[in-house]
Amino acid sequence: MAGPTRQAVLAEFVGTFLLVLIGCGTILSSGNIEKLDPNAVGGHQSALLCAVFAFSVSILFLVTTLRDVSGCHINPAVSFAMLLKRNMDWQSFLWYLAAQFAGATGASLVHWALIPYSESFALGATRLGYHTSPWQGMFIEMFATFILLLVIIGNSHKENNFTVAFTVAPVIAGDILFCGPLTGASMNPARSFGPGLVSSTWRDQWIYYVGPFLGAALAVVMAPLFDFNSKAKRAAVQHAPHHAHHKTDSLDSNAAADGPLNYAQLEAPLL
Repeated sequence: MAGPTRQAVLAEFVGTFLLVLIGCGTILSSGNIEKLDPNAVGGHQSALLCAVFAFSVSILFLVTTLRDVSGCHINPAVSFAMLLKRNMDWQSFLWYLAAQFAGATGASLVHWALIPYSESFALGATRLGYHTSPWQGMFIEMFATFILLLVIIGNSHKENNFTVAFTVAPVIAGDILFCGPLTGASMNPARSFGPGLVSSTWRDQWIYYVGPFLGAALAVVMAPLFDFNSKAKRAAVQHAPHHAHHKTDSLDSNAAADGPLNYAQLEAPLL
């Protein structure tokens, strides 16, 4: 097993760090409006829309910047789906998970150190809504992650990073609008782990691990039914040089079907 490159692992660390720093930081800042200024308009009523904007915008610039370096998973559920699809090996998967969990934890430590009253909001830790049971929460997280991963898998063969970013970001926005009041709409075990660890918030946190991983697995199982890569396969066959060796054509077709080239795989492995 070659394993990931140092650049890929660093990209996953930095990407997850920025996602949690900006996303959860926005939740904390918007939730603090009333605490810092009792006369301010908005307060926690705007926290949901602030979260939608913050996480969506973060995904836009992170995907366009880091996708050619590491694939820009920045989410253990995405890495788990790629593992199940055999697009990455176990060694790469474990390195990605370590980088993602470390990045999220680092961002929460920054929140703890710099944002006033952040502890009173559990550093943005994901928690269930008042009338949402743990099992309901688990299925909601599974459903939200399933939608997200199905879109990611369906667009993984596209080479244009802007196209992918502007496709995934609205899905995250929709999931947060729908599931945010019910579960916090994590869809990302690392996003829940960082704030949960630093704030010692562990109640019902299992749903933010089980739900997303189940949702990712379900998306991998369901994706072949949609045959997302059929157009890419046909294009690869039509444009293949007639004088090329049959084996080369086969490799080109498989590459087009599996998605864009991961430039991180061309570098020296981490180990």
